[in-house]
Amino acid sequence: MTEDYSYGEYRSGEYRSGEYRSVPAEAPARRTRLEKIIRWVVALAASALAFELVWLLGVHPFMPLAHIDVQGLETLEGAARGLDGDVLREDVLRLAGITERTSFATLDCEAAGRALEDYYLVYRAKAFKHYPDRAVIIVEGRSALACSLGMLEGRMVPVIFDREGVVIDFGAEDGALEEDLKGMPVVSGLVFNPPALGARIPARFHGLFEELETIRRRRPELMQALSEIRIVRKAFDGFELMLYPVSQRVRVLLGSELNEDLLKYTLMMVKAAARYGGADTLDFRTSMASYSPKEGIP
Repeated sequence: MTEDYSYGEYRSGEYRSGEYRSVPAEAPARRTRLEKIIRWVVALAASALAFELVWLLGVHPFMPLAHIDVQGLETLEGAARGLDGDVLREDVLRLAGITERTSFATLDCEAAGRALEDYYLVYRAKAFKHYPDRAVIIVEGRSALACSLGMLEGRMVPVIFDREGVVIDFGAEDGALEEDLKGMPVVSGLVFNPPALGARIPARFHGLFEELETIRRRRPELMQALSEIRIVRKAFDGFELMLYPVSQRVRVLLGSELNEDLLKYTLMMVKAAARYGGADTLDFRTSMASYSPKEGIP
């Protein structure tokens, strides 16, 4: 058996099918250069990624916010007499603790919301931040529920408050609140001496104000049928209510609670009493309604 060898000029070779074949000498050099290029590309990509991560996580979040969106300013303008949107926006940012240097990393959304809700014109507030340099503040202003009277510098002035009993405005000047008071019932029997913005009516009346807000929202015509709601304090504790309808000169005595159904019923009875005449006061403080006749009528 003879073996056939074919020889060629080579530096390295491979054995295939029983014979040696030559491999070009340039191939290992080309592979080495390609590997170097790949290593450089990978190194550059890793460096670029590392730089991007440092920028996104370590630099950009600490740069001043590029955009701050304040929503709900129109709800504040209704209660803030004489203040326009730009002034209110600056007030909101100042109260939230946001300055020109505030960044995504330094903005405390929870603390900003609490600070804004301490402002007498703000009912609710929320702050949000969006990576990397944007923030959104949403505010809901307090809305006027009713008015009362207070003593200021020796004269009586109207005082406007909301459903939480927070004073949001008062008439420091004659006629300053004339438009705002139209269609708004007067709640008398409260003490404002002197009135102050942000002052709070005692908490024991909050349940009454919440019910009045519900009636105003669902059945505004019932609220507009009342000219005055008088709070009559009891000798030791608690209070009662005296209602004065707009169209009839009949007073209505109630307990401390007032709701939509009760108000609708009492107004219906007021109309009936006015039709037959002779009633001065309707008393609904007990389960059995009663009335007091007018003077001079048996």
